[in-house]
Amino acid sequence: MRLYILLACLCTALSVSSCKQEETSAPESSPEEQTILEQDAPANKSTKEDAPQVSNAPARPLTIGMHKVIAENGLMLRTAIDKGSPAIVRMNKNVQAEILEYTNKEEVIEGVKARWAKVKYKKYTGYAFSSYLKPMAGAKTIDPKSETSK
Repeated sequence: MRLYILLACLCTALSVSSCKQEETSAPESSPEEQTILEQDAPANKSTKEDAPQVSNAPARPLTIGMHKVIAENGLMLRTAIDKGSPAIVRMNKNVQAEILEYTNKEEVIEGVKARWAKVKYKKYTGYAFSSYLKPMAGAKTIDPKSETSK
């Protein structure tokens, strides 16, 4: 009789232990599912660890004229000076775009502090984060306090 009671207790303990283990381990998802989950996650969810670390590198001079997109995944040309504003078009890496002027709005994106710029790309004109645009030969350096930067 004692043996049956001992076995019943042991089986109960094992089943409770495996239930707790299932609750704590998340089901594995494929890379495609993970990408979808990350895209659906709220954008404003941030922690101290997620806070951008601002680069200590000296600021690049402001330049107007032709620039090359250097962002690996391309750069969005937006309707307003905000990374949450609607996109007009994606400018692919290595395409040429013209910086017409700079705005006074500075922002830190992916650890880099830079200004937003008014940009012309093909038939489109909008705003882009200037740190992803590299000046090409012939681009003109401007004074940040001049009338050219708005």
